[in-house]
Amino acid sequence: MGVISHLFASLRRAVRWHRRLLAAVFAGLAVYCVLAVVTVRDDTVTVLAVATALPGGQPLTTRDLTPLQLPAAAVPDGALTSADQAVGRALVARLPARAVLTADSLASGDSLVEPGRVALPVSLADSALLGLLRVGDRIDLLGTGQSGTVEVLASAVRVVALPKIDAGLLGGQASAVLVDVTREEAARLVSAGSPLSFALS
Repeated sequence: MGVISHLFASLRRAVRWHRRLLAAVFAGLAVYCVLAVVTVRDDTVTVLAVATALPGGQPLTTRDLTPLQLPAAAVPDGALTSADQAVGRALVARLPARAVLTADSLASGDSLVEPGRVALPVSLADSALLGLLRVGDRIDLLGTGQSGTVEVLASAVRVVALPKIDAGLLGGQASAVLVDVTREEAARLVSAGSPLSFALS
C-alpha cells in the first residue's frame, strides 16, 4: 500500500511539474503574441486615399478623401498623409476608389495650367488609343478646319489630365482629355466640333 501511495505521489508531482512548464510556455506565447501585435501596429502608416473613383482634372474636397492604414513597406513614395496637402488641388489623372494619393497624383498648384492659358476638355475619336497617352505628353489635335479639310488645329499641346471615358456625341465611345491650350486654340478647337483625332508629337 505504501508503494502505491508513493507512486501516486510521484505522479501528482510530475503532473504539477508539467503543469507549471505548460503554464510557463503558454505565458511566453501570450507575451510573444502581444509583442507581435504591437510591432505590427507600430509598423503601419496612415496615408491619404480617394474615397471613390475620381476623374482627372477634378479639384479635391474633404469629402473625396479617406484615411487608409498600410504596412510601412507597402506605402508608395511620396504618399500624402494630411488632407491639407490635397484639398483644393486637382488630380492629374483618373484614380480608382481607395487609391493612395501621392505628390505625383496632383497638379503643382490649384490650377492645371499657367495664367493666361486654359485647360480644355476635348473628345478624341480614337478612344481605343487612349492607353497610349500619359499626363505630360505633347499631342497634335486634328480636325476639320475652316477650309473643310482635316488640318492640325493645335500643335504640341500638353495633356494635363485623363478623365474617365464617356459616351461620344456621335455614338460609341469618345475619350475626354484635358489639354493645356491658349484661348485662341481653345476657340479653334471648339469651333471644329468633336470628336478630334490626335497624333503624338
